[in-house]
Amino acid sequence: MAPRLRFLRPYALQPLCTATPAQRSAYVRFYELARAEAALTCRRHKSFAPSGQDEGDYSPEERGALLAARVKELRPAGGLDYPRLTQKGRSITLRAYIADFESRGALDLASVTEQYTLCGRVLHVRRHGSKFFFIKIVQDGVQIQAMVNLGKMTDGTDAKQFKAVSMLLKRGDHVSITGKPARSDSMELSIQALHCPQLLSPSLVPLPFQTSQETRMHNRHIDLLLNRSARDILLVRSFIINHLREHLHKTLRCTEVQTPILAANAGGAVARPFSTRATEFTHRDLAMRIAPELWLKRLVVGGFDRVFEIGQSFRNEGIDATHNPEFTTCEFYLSYTNLDSLLNITQNLIFALARGVNAVIKKKELQLEGVDASVFEQRFDRVEFIPALEEALGQPLPKLDSSRAVSDIIKLIEDAGKDWHRSLPPNPSLSKLLDHMAAEVIEPRSQGRPLYIINHPVCMSPLAKSFTCPTTGQQVAARAELFFDGNELANMYEEENDPFKQRRKFLNQARAKLAEQGGEVLGEDEDPPHVIDEQYISVLESGLPPTGGWGCGIDRLVMLFTGAKRISDVLPFGNLRNVVGLASVEAQGHHDSARREAMPTAPVTDNRKQNMTVEQPTASEQKDAKAGLGNSEQPSSAPSAPPSSSSGLDAFSAASFLRIAEDVPEIRTSNSDGMTYKRHVPQFIEKQAVAEKDVVAETTEKASEDEQVPGSEKSSTN
Repeated sequence: MAPRLRFLRPYALQPLCTATPAQRSAYVRFYELARAEAALTCRRHKSFAPSGQDEGDYSPEERGALLAARVKELRPAGGLDYPRLTQKGRSITLRAYIADFESRGALDLASVTEQYTLCGRVLHVRRHGSKFFFIKIVQDGVQIQAMVNLGKMTDGTDAKQFKAVSMLLKRGDHVSITGKPARSDSMELSIQALHCPQLLSPSLVPLPFQTSQETRMHNRHIDLLLNRSARDILLVRSFIINHLREHLHKTLRCTEVQTPILAANAGGAVARPFSTRATEFTHRDLAMRIAPELWLKRLVVGGFDRVFEIGQSFRNEGIDATHNPEFTTCEFYLSYTNLDSLLNITQNLIFALARGVNAVIKKKELQLEGVDASVFEQRFDRVEFIPALEEALGQPLPKLDSSRAVSDIIKLIEDAGKDWHRSLPPNPSLSKLLDHMAAEVIEPRSQGRPLYIINHPVCMSPLAKSFTCPTTGQQVAARAELFFDGNELANMYEEENDPFKQRRKFLNQARAKLAEQGGEVLGEDEDPPHVIDEQYISVLESGLPPTGGWGCGIDRLVMLFTGAKRISDVLPFGNLRNVVGLASVEAQGHHDSARREAMPTAPVTDNRKQNMTVEQPTASEQKDAKAGLGNSEQPSSAPSAPPSSSSGLDAFSAASFLRIAEDVPEIRTSNSDGMTYKRHVPQFIEKQAVAEKDVVAETTEKASEDEQVPGSEKSSTN
C-alpha cells in the first residue's frame, strides 16, 4: 500500500495541466481514497484495538474502503466462494466437544483416532513463523483453540498454500477445522488440525473489539458479538419463556393457542391501537391487537377450559425505560378459578422463575447477577387500592360512580397539599386519575419486595367481575396487580361473565372516553358513537364459566431477573425507536452502497488514444519504495475528508473504489528489481472519467483548484 502512495505523490504536488477538470477531480479523489485505504488497512492488520479510537466507529467511507480492500484480498484467493459445508470428520458442536474431552488428559487424547470437524467464528489468529499458528474460534459462546501445524497436515497442503491460508484468515471469519483432540503445551484443550482450515464465510469488514454506547443498538449484531452481558440477557429471556411454557403445560395443564393479531377492532385493554389496511378490505381500517384476552375467552366458552398464549401485542403509545409499542405477553385463562387461586399460582410461578434463572446463570457462567430468590419465597404483601389512597389523603374518597367524582377527588388532593394531578390533562378520566394517584402513593411501596395491589375501582377494570367492598362500600373489581420495585409484573382478575353487566361496563367506558376527549356528555339511555364489541357480548350469552385470567409482560420479567434498567436491553433489537433507526434512509443507503462494493464488477475499458504523459518517480522515491517504506507503520496524518459534493463526484466514492482497486496500475516488488509499473495511472484516470460521465459534471476552474488540495477541509454531507 505504501509504495502506491509514493508512486502517486508527484501528481498531488504538481498540477495536471493537460487534464480536464473532471479528470483532475477524479485523480485527487483516487488519491484521498488510497490514503484512507492505506491507513485503515494498517489498523485492520493490528492484533489489538487502537487506544485512540473505538475501532467499531468507522465512518461510511472508512467502512467502504476497508470492505473494498478485503474483497480485493479475498477474490484471487477464492475467499469469496462461500462453499457449502462439507464434513471431513465427525461434525460436533464446541460445547459437545468440551463435554466429551475436557476431563481427559493429554495421553488419553493421543489415543483418539476419530477425526472431528469444528466450526466457528475466528476471535484471533496467532502466528508463530510460517509453518505454525493458533486459531481461537467461538460458537454459541463457547471457545476452542485450534493448533495448525504444517508438519501435521494429512491433506497434502504445501508450504505456499499453508502460508496463504494463514495470512488470509482474519478476526470475524467463519471457518471449519478438521482434526483430532489434543492439549497444547499449557494443557489447554485444543484440536490439532489435520486438514487445512476452510474459510466458510469471510468477514468483509473488520470485527471491532468494542462498540460505543451510542452505536450499540445501531449495530446490534456487533454488540451481541462483543458485549457478553447483552447476549446473556437474551439467553435468560429464552429460559424465562421456556419456563413459562413448560409450567403452563405441565403444572397447570393448559393448551397453547395462537389468536389473531389483525382484526376489525382491538379490545381487551384500554389502549390506542395501530391501524392498517388490507387489500381484501380497502374500505375499512384494521387494528393490530392490544391484548389477546377477548380471543382467549372465546376459546374458553368454546370448551378450552385451560388455555394460554405467548405472543406479541401492539399499543400505539409512548416509549420509555419500561414501555415499548411492541411487547411480548403471556396470558392464560383457567375456568372455575377465583382470584385467591390466581394469587397463589402467581407466587409459586415467580418463585420458581427466580430459582431457575439463578441456576441458569450459575450453570452457564453468565455475566449477570440474578436476584435474591428468597425475596419471593414468603407470602407476598397485599394492599387494597381505595383504602391505601384514603390513608394517604387522610379522608375517604367520594362515591366513584358519581358524575362529580373527578372534580371532588381533585379538590381532596389540593386540600391535602398534594400535586398528584398536575401532570394530567385538564379533563382526565376517572380511571386515569386514579391510576396516576396509585403510581404516586401505592406503587412505590413495592421497592425491594413483591406487592399485590388488589380490589381496584370498577371503572379501572371493565372486563373484571365486580363486587361491593365491605370496607369502603365502593364498587371494586376482583382484580390484583403484582408490582416489584415500582414496576408492574402481572395483572390478574376474575373475568366478568354476565353479558348484561359486561355491556353496561363497555358503555360506561365509552362514555368516559368521549367525555375525556371533550365530546358531548351522554345520558344513561344514550349509546356513544364508539365501537362496542357486540360479537363478544353474544359469545358471553353462550355461557362463560367462572374464569380466572392472568397476564404478564415478559419483557419486564426479563428486566427484573437480569437487572436490566431499560426495556430496550432485553429486546433482541431494542425498542421501536432503535428498530426504525436501523431501517432509516441513511442507514439503508449506506447498506446498499456497501453491498455494491462487494459485487464483482467488469473492468472499465476504453481504447481511445491517450494524450497524457506520466512523470516517472525520482530515484530517491524508488529507493524509498525498495526499502519498503510504510509497510508496517501507519501514516502519521489521518485520512482526509472527501472533497465537496459541488463537483458531482460523490458517486466517485467507496463503491467506485473497488473498481479502482481492480483497475489501478499494479505495483510489483522484488528483492532485486524494486518496483515495476505495468500501466500508467493517467490512462486509468481518463478511462475512469469516461466511465463516470453520467454522474460527473464539468466543474468550474475555481472548484477544481479547491479540490486539488489533498488536505482540504471540505467534506461531503451524508
